[in-house]
Amino acid sequence: TINLTLVYLSILIQSEGQGGQELDNIFEKSPSEILVSSLKGGKKSSKLFASLEKFLDIAADHSQAGVLSSLAGDIDVSRFAKDHQYKEDTILGLARSLDQQNWQFTCRLARRYNVDPWIVTATHTEAVLVETEDPAVIKEMLQKRDLVPALQEHGAKWIEWSNEKVYPLLDGSNLEKLKLYYDTMHDITQEQIFSDHSAVVGILLEGGVQVDYLSLLNGNKDVLKSVTAETVETVAQALDCIPNTEDNRLSSDDAYLYLAKSEFTSYGQKKGNWVEACTKCQDILEKLRPSSLQEFGREALLSQNSVTDVSRNARIRIIKKLIKVVEIKIAVKASGDWPSVLTWLQKLKPHIESFHSQLTTNILQDFPEDSNHLINELEQSGGEEQVILDLFVRVLGQHKQQDVVRKLLVIWKQDETKIEDAMEQIFEYCVNGLLSADTVEQESLMPPCLQYLLEDLEFTAENARTRLMPLCTLDKLAVAHRLMFVHLVKKTGLEAEQRKKKDEGE
Repeated sequence: TINLTLVYLSILIQSEGQGGQELDNIFEKSPSEILVSSLKGGKKSSKLFASLEKFLDIAADHSQAGVLSSLAGDIDVSRFAKDHQYKEDTILGLARSLDQQNWQFTCRLARRYNVDPWIVTATHTEAVLVETEDPAVIKEMLQKRDLVPALQEHGAKWIEWSNEKVYPLLDGSNLEKLKLYYDTMHDITQEQIFSDHSAVVGILLEGGVQVDYLSLLNGNKDVLKSVTAETVETVAQALDCIPNTEDNRLSSDDAYLYLAKSEFTSYGQKKGNWVEACTKCQDILEKLRPSSLQEFGREALLSQNSVTDVSRNARIRIIKKLIKVVEIKIAVKASGDWPSVLTWLQKLKPHIESFHSQLTTNILQDFPEDSNHLINELEQSGGEEQVILDLFVRVLGQHKQQDVVRKLLVIWKQDETKIEDAMEQIFEYCVNGLLSADTVEQESLMPPCLQYLLEDLEFTAENARTRLMPLCTLDKLAVAHRLMFVHLVKKTGLEAEQRKKKDEGE
C-alpha cells in the first residue's frame, strides 16, 4: 500500500509539472525511476511533494523496523512506523546488545530518529558494565566504542544513572572489574572519590586478598570470615584507606577484632586450652582500640559459650592477661580511653571470682538444676548493676521460687546478711523506673516485681506506703496495676500500724 501510494503521488507530481503534455513516457519507467524523477523535478513547495516526503519517511520506518525485527525480534513494525516513543524504547532496547554490529546500527538509528545520543550511550554502557564480568572485555568495549568521551558531557547525570542501575548490580568480589568500574567512573566524572576507591581495591589486589569490597563498604562483618592472620594486615590497610564518606564501612579495628575472636574460639575449642588461646591472639589484641578490646573481653569472658565452656579459673587468668595488655597501653600513653577499660577489667575480676567463692560453692550444691541458667545470667552480667537489677526484676516479676531468689541475692551480694539491702535496691529501682518512664507497657514486670517483694518475700521497705502512693494514681500504669498498688498501700499501712502497736505494747 505504501509503495503504491508513493508511485501514485510521484505520477501526480510529474503530471503537475508537465501541465497538459502527454504522460505516456511516464508509464514506460519503473516505479523507482518515477519516484526518483519526481524527487528531483517536483516542486518542493507543493502539498503533493510534502505528502510524498511524509510517505517516504513511513516507508523508511517500515524498512528499518523490518531490519530491527530480524535483529532483535518481536518488533511491531506498524507501531514502530507511527509511535515515536515506541521507536525510542525500541532503539534503547537494542542499545543493550553487546554485539559490535548491533551497536553501530543502533547509533545510526538514534541519529536518524533524533534519540538523545547520551541516553543511548548510557544505556549501552550500563549493559556493558552489568552484563559482562570479564574486565578485559569491558575495557576493550569502552575504548573501541568511545563510550567514556560520550558520557563526559553529563558526568553528574551519569553518577545518578550508575548509582541506580549499575552499582547495585556489581559483584563486590570481582575486584578487577570493580577497579575498572571505579577508574571508568573517575574518567567520566573526574570525581576524586572514585579514584580513592580504585586505590583501595588496588591494595587488595596487590595483596592477593579475595574479599567482597562492597560488603566492606556496607559494614557486613560476615565478609571478614575469609580474613586470616596472613591477610589481615592487607585488609586493615585497605579499610583504613576507604573514603570517610562511606558511613557504614568496616574499620581496620573491625578486622582485627573479628580475627581475634575467631582465632581465640577456634584454638580454644580445638586444644581445650583457653588461656593459651588468648596468648596466641596477643599480637592481634595489642592492635585493638579500647572499645574493641573490651568487646573481646566480653565475648571471651561473659558470653554464653564462654560461661559454659571456659572454666572460671581460666577466665580469671585471661582477665589478668588482658589487664597486662591495658597497663602497657597506659604506660606508653597510647591513644584512647584505656583507663576506663582497666577499671572495667579490675571490676570484672572479683565478680567472676565471686562465683568461685566458698559461699557460692555451698549454695550451688543444692541449687535447683532447672534454675542454673539464672546463675549463668547473673555471672554474664559482668557485675554491672543495671544489668543485675533488670535480671532480678524479671526473676521476681515471674514469681520464681522464693528459695531460688534468696540464694541468687546472696550470690550477688556475697553476704547472707545483705539480702534486705539487695531487696531495697530492687524496690527503689522499680519505683523510680515506673515514675520516670515515659510510658509503661502493660506487660512490664516492675509492678509484679514490687508485689512479689512485699507480699511473697515479705520485704519491709522503709516508708513503703509513702513511696508507693504516687503509683496508685499514675496515669501511665494499667488500671489493674494501679488497683494492685492501692491494695499494697493499704496492706503496708495496716502492717505499719500493727508494728507500731506491738512496739508500744512492749
